[in-house]
Amino acid sequence: MKNSELYYPPEAVETCRITVYSEGWHTGIVLKSEDVSHAEWYRYLDFKESEYLELSWGDEALFRSKKLTPWLIFSALFLPTATVIRVAAVREEPPKHYAEQLLRTYDITKDQLGELLCPVVDSIQREKASSKLMCLGKGARAQEVYFRGRERYFISRSCNRWTALLLRKAGYKVHAIFAPALFEQLDAKYPSLELTESMARNTAPVRNR
Repeated sequence: MKNSELYYPPEAVETCRITVYSEGWHTGIVLKSEDVSHAEWYRYLDFKESEYLELSWGDEALFRSKKLTPWLIFSALFLPTATVIRVAAVREEPPKHYAEQLLRTYDITKDQLGELLCPVVDSIQREKASSKLMCLGKGARAQEVYFRGRERYFISRSCNRWTALLLRKAGYKVHAIFAPALFEQLDAKYPSLELTESMARNTAPVRNR
């Protein structure tokens, strides 16, 4: 896939906006709820009125804990631990909701979005008897739902590796275990929309008044 096709789809092609966020060590992807309403896991949500949804994967104990402890961090990094896929409501525009975090924003085609979503459902365990997705219910927050992950978590199989996998499926050639490396690769290869729009404004010709 050419970069021009990746970032600047023809105007006639319908696009979806995705936002990659970083909390410094943890990353995930934010999408519009209406863009993912066809996903199998979407039916398990009871906050469908939320305009945006946050998708992330990681160590179950870290996700569910109200307080980080040295043991939780150690076990997540160096011991194979149970994982979950977390879907959470985001009721504000991502730049406002993630005001204290790093963000990178991109427009992708519907086909790219379909490819990006494939690993999400593939990451979720299914009930043996019914083949339904294994939903664990809500977490500490009312508007979040957890699904049992298929893989175990450890340092070389991190949340950032999962985020990079989703992006690769959409055509972004990134590989990373740690959040800073993922964002360095994105910045080096794929300028965020905020940057490209800012550059366009700064280079626009000035008309004579």
